Amino acid sequence: TQTVFAIILLVGLIGKAKCEDSPYIRLPLQNVKPLHYDIQLLPYMETRDWLLEGTTDILMEFGAGVEQVTLHFRDEGPDTVSLSDGAGSIPILDTIHEARTEQWTFVLQPNLPAGNYSFSFTFHYTVVDNGYGLFRREYLEAGETHYMLATQFEDLGARLAFPCCDEPALKATFSTTLGHR
Repeated sequence: TQTVFAIILLVGLIGKAKCEDSPYIRLPLQNVKPLHYDIQLLPYMETRDWLLEGTTDILMEFGAGVEQVTLHFRDEGPDTVSLSDGAGSIPILDTIHEARTEQWTFVLQPNLPAGNYSFSFTFHYTVVDNGYGLFRREYLEAGETHYMLATQFEDLGARLAFPCCDEPALKATFSTTLGHR
């Protein structure tokens, strides 16, 4: 039998539900603003091991004096992270993880000029059936088992799917590419 795959994106803007495993603690005040996310997600649905490989590029506007940037992402963290200003790579001096708040702080060189910068992340994780972030569901149709992926980003779920500023006040545009293996 042929397995039918469905990918449903339900992107929420503001919600009342909270992830039970993470307290709702806002990002620290920082002189940065996300402008655009380019997100690529590739889950292994056909093999049903539910591994997901992804990349996220975040175009951010830095104000003067930015020496660190804090983002949200799941506890496993990114596989790789880089920062560039369009002319070249900017070193990331240190990475600090706060598991309780799902926050990752990237310490940068001092005295970066104001301007646009791009964070690039690669990551992988196992898609679980927990109802938050990007999650999997199994359903029956005409006696046949099918699988789908869905999202629940309200109000702390986006950070479980990709690195981001998971805050209602830090809105940005998105380009999303989804595939499956």
